[in-house]
Amino acid sequence: MKGTIDAILADLQASGNLRTVALTDADAELVDLSSNDYLGLAASAQLREDFFKKEDVFALPMSASASRLLAAHQNAFSSLENRLSKAYGSPVLLFNSGYHANTGMVSALGAVGSTFIIADKLVHASIIDGIKLSGAPFARFRHNDYTHLATLARKAAADYNHVHGVPAGKVGQVAQQLGGALRPGAADVGPVLVPFHGRPAHRAGLGQKPGL
Repeated sequence: MKGTIDAILADLQASGNLRTVALTDADAELVDLSSNDYLGLAASAQLREDFFKKEDVFALPMSASASRLLAAHQNAFSSLENRLSKAYGSPVLLFNSGYHANTGMVSALGAVGSTFIIADKLVHASIIDGIKLSGAPFARFRHNDYTHLATLARKAAADYNHVHGVPAGKVGQVAQQLGGALRPGAADVGPVLVPFHGRPAHRAGLGQKPGL
């Protein structure tokens, strides 16, 4: 067993894919471009100072302690959801991370009816986890190759009667163009074709600006 593990680690090392945990603190002068802290909020001393100046901050629990489905009601969650709902003009449900949002929503969407999902080849792994958890059949199109997406979508559209896609941008255009290729005479509630698209960060950790 140890020999097998050592061989796998050696292959990862040789291919440049071996990942290790940093053992020293980052230099304060460096800019971390590989973090998920895209807006720099976690490292903002000013934000921490402003937060702890609030009189009611010490009434907040230091942990959710459990899933919101199990734990007691916490007003902080509802308050933020209500503020976001008013700002965006639609209902809001908070997840504790993007990973949980993708695995939760995508798995639920894919489990509705007979769903076929088409995803970008480089879409985030959490979306793939959600697709697999849903049990729905799926296909992957080459990264940002909308011609390949359209080819896969047209092939699947013969068996489906609804297309759900991003309302704007190139993926949305593909979804709209498939209207005539959908199965005629199908029931209103039936299979759904869902193209998922993602713009993953580069290896260096630099994210691309959303432009769908």
